[in-house]
Amino acid sequence: MLEPLQPGQGKSTPRQSLDSRGPGLFHLGFICDDMSVRPLGADICFQSCGRLTADGGPAVIHLDTLAALGYFVELSDRSLAEELIRWMGDPASPD
Repeated sequence: MLEPLQPGQGKSTPRQSLDSRGPGLFHLGFICDDMSVRPLGADICFQSCGRLTADGGPAVIHLDTLAALGYFVELSDRSLAEELIRWMGDPASPD
């Protein structure tokens, strides 16, 4: 999926990124079954969405990959991602 972001006014990570780096890629997202497995052991730099996984952890996290990759890596819990895909009406989504 492509998720265009247009940050509103006020303090937010996407707003800070747009103000400091200009327009461009903010993050690449990946659906995960285990949110504790992180590429190259990257640390979490922020959470978004406010949703929790079945075990009580954050359902969406962003990893501290900006310096290394030029964008954040976002990990999303599979159940939340599948819910969003169904909500957006993707014909390829599971029923």
